[in-house]
Formats: sequence, C-alpha cells, structure tokens
Amino acid sequence: MRVKFLSILIILLIVSGCEKSEKKAPHEKPLPDVAVYSVVDRAVIPLGDVAQFTITVNSDPKISVNIPDLSKKFAGLRIVDYEPDKETVEHQRKIKKKWYRLKADTVGSYLLPEIEFSYVLPTGEAKKVKTPRIFLEVTSENEDNEKKEENDIRDIKPLYLIPYDWKGVIFAVIFIVLFCFCFLIWKWRKAKKEIPSPPLPPHEVALAKINALKIRWEANEIPFKQLHYELSEVVRAYLSGRFGMSAIEMTLEEIRHALKSLSDLPDFEKPRLLDLLGQTDRVKFTDYIPSEEVSVAIIASALSFVEATKQVATMGDQGA
Repeated sequence: MRVKFLSILIILLIVSGCEKSEKKAPHEKPLPDVAVYSVVDRAVIPLGDVAQFTITVNSDPKISVNIPDLSKKFAGLRIVDYEPDKETVEHQRKIKKKWYRLKADTVGSYLLPEIEFSYVLPTGEAKKVKTPRIFLEVTSENEDNEKKEENDIRDIKPLYLIPYDWKGVIFAVIFIVLFCFCFLIWKWRKAKKEIPSPPLPPHEVALAKINALKIRWEANEIPFKQLHYELSEVVRAYLSGRFGMSAIEMTLEEIRHALKSLSDLPDFEKPRLLDLLGQTDRVKFTDYIPSEEVSVAIIASALSFVEATKQVATMGDQGA
C-alpha cells in the first residue's frame, strides 16, 4: 500500500510541475500596431535590367493604412510595371503589399525614397511611421563581363625557375638599413625642434573651408552639386567638433531627433540648421538644380550659422 501511495504521489507531482512549466513559458513579443517594410530584390543591377521595389504594411485589422502613390518619387528611374495594393490577413494581422519594377537609363547610384505612413489608432491618437531609404547601384554591361572573366577558370602556365640573385638582396638590405638610419636621425631632430601647435577651433576650420568654397564658386571652379555636397560635409564636421554630435554619419532625420536634446545650441538656430542641411541634401540626392541666388544664399546661411554658434573663448581659455 505504501509503495502504491508513493507512486501515485510522485506522478501527481510530475504532472503539476509540467503544468507550471507550461504556464511559465515566455510570451512572444507583441508586434507594433503598424509595421512597414521596404525592400529591393537586388542592390546592384546591370544597365538595362529591372529591379523590383516592394512595400509591405503589417497592421492591426482595426487600423486602416494606405500605401501612398510613389510614381513621381523615383528620381532618375522609370517605372516599367507595378502591382496595385494587395491585401491579405495572416495570423490575425492585415498584410498589404505593393511593388514597382524600376529601370535606369544611365549608370550610377540611385536613392530609393523613404516612405511615410500616417494612421489613426482606435483611441483617436494620430501616428506616423517611415521606411528607410535604400541605395540602388546600376553598373554597365562591360563591368559585369569583366567580373565574369575574372571568375573564369584559366589554365596554369608551367613554372619557370629564376636563378637567385644574391647581389640584389645584399644591395636591398644595405639600402633599407641606410634608409632606416637616416629616417631615425630626421625624426629625432624634428622631435627636438617641433613644438606641437594647438588644434584650431572648429568654427575657424569651418569658416575657412566655407570661404574657400565661396571663392571657388564665384570663380566657376566647382559644379553646383559638388558645392552643396562639400558645404554639407563642412557643416556636419563643425557640428561634430562644436557640439560632439556624430553628424557626418547621421541622416537628416537623426540630426533632427538629436537636436531636441542638444541644449548648447539655441532653439532659434535649430530651424536654420535643418533648413540648410535639407537644401544641401535635396541637391545631393535629387536632380534639383538650384539657381545662382539660392546657392549664394545657402553659402551665406552656413557662414552666418557658424558665426552665430561658435564657442567664445573665456578669460581662462585665453590665459591658458
């Protein structure tokens, strides 16, 4: 009797333990109310080929989200085919897809746009969500053929034994020893005479580079696209040196978000900075050609921004 009682007790303990372990199973992470994705089937295509750009919206069935019309947003690319919105329901989620087939007429790099979606929650709260930008590279057919030839298997020629020339090795060793000796002497003398100069403040570096760009622009020595690209890089480098932001690697939206918590920059200067970077990005990533007056105004805005936000040296800094 005792053996039977103990056996039944052990079985009940095992069953209860299994039920508890099932109840403690981790819950899956819930999906957001609306999730959007954009993808291109190939990041690099040969000239004349077609790339498919697909947009997917995964949303709660109670929320209505429409995919906007993108027919005028593919700068430099032609739409050869597209599929209208197709809606399905999977795992109690509403899935909506749309694709475009794009073709380029010239070789180069293209930027597929970010797409902004607006929707309203059942509570009445309005929200927005964006997809990231995607780069597409279009190469020439010659480049693809050269790559294929490089990957082709070729026969190996028979080995040819070259007699060893010890004289050349001896002369090479002597030359390397003399070069190292002279280099060490030069380095030692330079270290004794050279006094390291303090680095220039970020605003002085930025002002010098912007003024140099202005002179080259007035002399017609730099095209408008290169002007706006270099001007954007100078302003972003100034932000990194002056305010400690990694602005060179950040997108305009990331800079906009970082400025919200940047207290060292006055609030009335932030819109001017975002407008300046927005105008330069528009020239960099689209076929937009600004007028002479607009380019001059952007240069003046960059100079004014750096002058207005430069760090003023205190008495302690001047004494140091």
